[in-house]
Amino acid sequence: GVEACMRLKSLTYTSRAQLDLSACDLVAIHETARHLNALDGITGLLIFNGTSFLQVIEGAETAIDALLERLRRDSRHTSLEVVDERVVDQRSFPDWSMEMVQV
Repeated sequence: GVEACMRLKSLTYTSRAQLDLSACDLVAIHETARHLNALDGITGLLIFNGTSFLQVIEGAETAIDALLERLRRDSRHTSLEVVDERVVDQRSFPDWSMEMVQV
């Protein structure tokens, strides 16, 4: 399929949540991520521990780069740091447009 022609990229980043994030904000972040990522063919995992996010995003290289730009401009978190970036052969989370886990 088309995916065979695209370079598949996996990127992991951490960031610090704004201190006043509410439960509603978290739901909004999750819903937006799920919706936009489904459109862009991005899958992944978002982990939140009350203060920090760790997110793994995977998809076409161009889609991942565009999403990273959007994330850097999002005021709901700061100190975004890419901790891992690699080209992969297959997805780790093929069925999750964005699963959120709170720990």
